[in-house]
Amino acid sequence: MPAPTRRIDLPMTPQKKKLDAVRWIGIFVFAFVALMIAMLLYEAVSGRKEYEAEQRDAAQAQADASASASASAAAGASDASAASDGAVSAPAAASAASQ
Repeated sequence: MPAPTRRIDLPMTPQKKKLDAVRWIGIFVFAFVALMIAMLLYEAVSGRKEYEAEQRDAAQAQADASASASASAAAGASDASAASDGAVSAPAAASAASQ
């Protein structure tokens, strides 16, 4: 009977697991989709802020225009009522006095 041989156990070096191509493609697709969603959300938020700023400016311009229109209408109405009452307005009185 042959003598049993001794087996020498060498220290095993840990082998690194390599990621297969399918996993790398999956990671790439996930990162790409996440980036696109983040970009769309950023564009939506910045577009909304721009839209609200334009609406606020338009509302302010409309309010200023209506205020000036009502002020000029009130001034015109007071001049018209004074002329209809027979009263002479200040510019008309000045021109009459200079003649």
